[in-house]
Amino acid sequence: MKTACLLLLTLFLTCAVLLPNTSAHPRDDAKASLGIGSMLEATYSPDGTRLVAASSIGIWIYDAQTGKALHLLTGHLAPVNSVCFSPDGKTIASASGDETVRLWDATTGQHISTLSGLHRSSICSVCFSPDGKTIATASGLLINEHEPESHDNEIKLWDATTGQHLKRFVGHTMWVNSICFSPDGKTIASASQDGTIRLWDVD
Repeated sequence: MKTACLLLLTLFLTCAVLLPNTSAHPRDDAKASLGIGSMLEATYSPDGTRLVAASSIGIWIYDAQTGKALHLLTGHLAPVNSVCFSPDGKTIASASGDETVRLWDATTGQHISTLSGLHRSSICSVCFSPDGKTIATASGLLINEHEPESHDNEIKLWDATTGQHLKRFVGHTMWVNSICFSPDGKTIASASQDGTIRLWDVD
């Protein structure tokens, strides 16, 4: 009996040593871990030298090679949901739950202007057109669950220079999570919580 117990104990200890440790920390192949706060979106600059991230506390700008934080841009009154660079890499647009889009100088981090007054709920996504002349924004969240028409599930186009509102696209029945321009700038694709992707003619 003792011999059998010793054999079982030896076998158990051998397996414990030789088998992989599945309870150990998961493998981490990341080159770097950046940021403070909940991160919601990240994108590279057109030249690949910088990385900008939308977070719960502001907009982080990093050196893409070293991972060094260059700027933390603050000013939004709610978490930042989406960020993007202009095609020339000189401007950053940030969309927030405070129903505004802010434009920033990508080099200095200085606030340039604010697009506001038309969205009635959280702005979920922002995108520059390929020529950099137009900004598209998408919202929203349920404002009043007892009034379905209170959804602000719209896509809006803005003049990137003047901030003037140009157009609105309506059709999604739930909030719009993400938008992007086609490479020729003639079409916008929108992805919504309603389970659909819609294509829109910009003109």
